[in-house]
Amino acid sequence: MITDFCVICGTKENLHNHHIVCKKSKLKPISGDIDHYTNLITLCGEHHGWIHGMKPNRFNDNNRLRMSGIAAAKAKGKYKGRPPKIDMNEIKRVLGEGNSISKTAEILGVSMSSVQRAKRI
Repeated sequence: MITDFCVICGTKENLHNHHIVCKKSKLKPISGDIDHYTNLITLCGEHHGWIHGMKPNRFNDNNRLRMSGIAAAKAKGKYKGRPPKIDMNEIKRVLGEGNSISKTAEILGVSMSSVQRAKRI
């Protein structure tokens, strides 16, 4: 069950949802859906790591874990990154009409740093 606190210590910080039946397991949970709320419990990062038998705080390093997961997916050719939301050619076109960087950013609804980046390319 998903809660707003760690079911072991009660803290409300650094919460993770732990799968009771692990995603890689050949077993199936009773609900049949590995991500169903009945197959999840809420744990703080420390206790989640404890359950997985990891060193304290290793599991708390979500950024490192996310980056290693992305690197593995890229190596398999399954991750290409987020598609760009900003059309650099459109920025260059609006700049070419004589608009300032701030005016271009305002017209296109992008940040000034995005306009400056497009200008350098």
